[in-house]
Amino acid sequence: MRGRHVIGPEEYFDRVPGTPEARQRARLSLEAMFGLMRVKDVCQELGICSQRLDAIRWDVAVGCVAGAELGHAGRPPKEESAAAAEIARLTEELAETKAKLRAAIVRAELAEGLPRLAGKKS
Repeated sequence: MRGRHVIGPEEYFDRVPGTPEARQRARLSLEAMFGLMRVKDVCQELGICSQRLDAIRWDVAVGCVAGAELGHAGRPPKEESAAAAEIARLTEELAETKAKLRAAIVRAELAEGLPRLAGKKS
């Protein structure tokens, strides 16, 4: 068979961040929810009453639904810092100043090369 190998709940929950006790409570509450273990057996293994198990199962279900909510597609937009905005503005200003300087140099060269035209008035 191709593809990923299926792992069981214990192996899966070993990968989830959190304390070992929290991972065990979450795993066992899910097993009780899906009928893999009896509620009485889960309560006995965790040393809790069925009301506390109901509260844990509710919290696990809420967490599952919250984790399954759709997010925004793609990466979140990068917020431009004030320094980056200032750098962008100064870069644009520098490019404009360089263009004006090149134009002034061309005008000076033309005036130098064509002095008779520089003195004429139309």
